[in-house]
Amino acid sequence: DILPLLCLFLFLASISLSSSFLHIFFFLMIRRPPRSTLSSSSAASDVYKRQDVLSQCDNLLHCLGDLGDDDGGGGSLDVEGLRVALLHSIQVVLIDVIECREAENAAMVFFDMMQLIRHVFQFVGTLQAADAAPSHHKQSTSGGGGHTSSSPPSASSLGPLKAALASQARALFRKEHDRQQEKMLLVLGQETWVPNETVEQAYQRYCDLLCNSTPEAVTEFKKLAVDSTVELSNRALQHAFGTGRVATEDAEHFERKVYLTDPDKSDEEVVEQGFMVTTSLLLLLHSLYDYDRYLAAFPFLAPDVAMKIHDALKLFDGQCAGLVLGAGAVAQGTLDSISVQNLAVASQCTGFLIELAARIKLRLAAVTSGTTAGSKMAPFLKHLDRVQKDLTEHRNEYMAKVAAMVREKIDSTPFEPAQWGTSGSAWVMMMLKETARAHKHVKVVVRRADQQGFMVPIVGIVAQRLVNAIQSMPSDALHGCRSQIRSDLALVEANTVKFGYNAPLCMDTRDVGAALSLLNTNPAMDTKDFMRTFHPSLVA
Repeated sequence: DILPLLCLFLFLASISLSSSFLHIFFFLMIRRPPRSTLSSSSAASDVYKRQDVLSQCDNLLHCLGDLGDDDGGGGSLDVEGLRVALLHSIQVVLIDVIECREAENAAMVFFDMMQLIRHVFQFVGTLQAADAAPSHHKQSTSGGGGHTSSSPPSASSLGPLKAALASQARALFRKEHDRQQEKMLLVLGQETWVPNETVEQAYQRYCDLLCNSTPEAVTEFKKLAVDSTVELSNRALQHAFGTGRVATEDAEHFERKVYLTDPDKSDEEVVEQGFMVTTSLLLLLHSLYDYDRYLAAFPFLAPDVAMKIHDALKLFDGQCAGLVLGAGAVAQGTLDSISVQNLAVASQCTGFLIELAARIKLRLAAVTSGTTAGSKMAPFLKHLDRVQKDLTEHRNEYMAKVAAMVREKIDSTPFEPAQWGTSGSAWVMMMLKETARAHKHVKVVVRRADQQGFMVPIVGIVAQRLVNAIQSMPSDALHGCRSQIRSDLALVEANTVKFGYNAPLCMDTRDVGAALSLLNTNPAMDTKDFMRTFHPSLVA
């Protein structure tokens, strides 16, 4: 037991002191103080750290000295004491190695740090197992006299090492989050708000994982923790943590949409509800996947991860609203104007995040259930509720903005109801063309379940304008144009029904939230009832 531990200590100490094995061994033999070669600004802290390591070396010398005191007399060979000193010393040096490695390479990638911490936790587990096992190392060279040494490090005495590991994991996660946020701002600043022509299949896998909170998924998730007792090969870890994940065997399989899996829906229903997304949203999805992997490796980061997920969603939502609703993309020259397509794409991005956030919240609750971190999650999950509410409000505003653009176009065309006989049909055709143009852009980009959030208010605006014009006409003018008005209204009915909407119903449901909740946007209606909606005298 002693030789491997001594070798491990010497190796770690050589790393910590940035010296060779022989240099450390030289320090052990002559007990000389360290000489710092760093600049004056960092020399003091470095000396303090090195002195901590060297003090451990000094303690070991006393134990090593005891080994030479066995002169056949009353002295004892305290092998167990040396073992205990080595274990304590290794703990101190490991902490120093972790801190130095992070300080020297602030950009250390997640997988490397996860592997380092996983190996150290495995070493901690070995020490704890040794703590629990009966000792067979105590022996005495005195005449039958026994010698009892101090016990090995207990689980509680390993607290400083675990604390150092947790601190480095938390610092790494926060640095990665800050880096991702900076990258997100850059990508959003260049976003054109048109849907990606292709979406690599890897992103669908990220989405599937984030939506999965089944017991089986939770079991697999917990196997990935750095302090898990489950043995996983390096290949299995690379697969689980997605090293090189975009460049996979599926990288050439593309879709145009991202789908949110739902165990309560058929595959056909899921496919029908796919979202067209932007480059910036795919970057956010990638970040959310990485956050999930951080949580899998470091369960104690649960509150941090939940809060950073909130921050990432909030940043995307706020920037999206400012660039599209606030026309920030026009002000900075990325877009010439905000189009119906831009608003439709932004609505799909936020709509996707509304549903994804709900699934992520379920997953966070599932994977942290029964853990120490899980007992602290309630306030952080409420933050996700709030960002979901903000996303919903902005999604509805994108939809309402499209209706407002159509209304502005309609209202900019002057029309006198009394002149229906000469210009009424052209006015009706203009409104139908604007409706058809909006429907064309929306249908291409927006999933079917969300299309009514755009189209119900637009059809409702057209219907209300017709009602206002017809009911404001003098009776004699209405009577003189009755046949033409009926013909124009029949054209409106045919077109809106073709789009999938009942005009009178839409006129009564112009709020986006109410429009999205409609189960049937085109209930059957008799032609007489349709005409009566606009004016009783139009009924044949």
